[in-house]
Amino acid sequence: MATIPDRAWEQSRPTWPVKAGNWFMNRLIDTVPHDPKVYTSFSSLFHMTAGPLALADPRMLARILAGPRPAGSRRIATA
Repeated sequence: MATIPDRAWEQSRPTWPVKAGNWFMNRLIDTVPHDPKVYTSFSSLFHMTAGPLALADPRMLARILAGPRPAGSRRIATA
């Protein structure tokens, strides 16, 4: 039904929580192929064999927030 500009949905700018969520998801997607522990946790969550807070563990969050590491680089040890 929205075929003319005055009937189209309003385009609003995303709020900071939306931007933060998008940034985190992009970081997660970039990290999954490079980190086996993040991959395993994400895969379990995706296949619904883990609870929704599987990625909320502080050690997992630290790995995701640190971002992807190229092969051969050392990762900072987390507790």
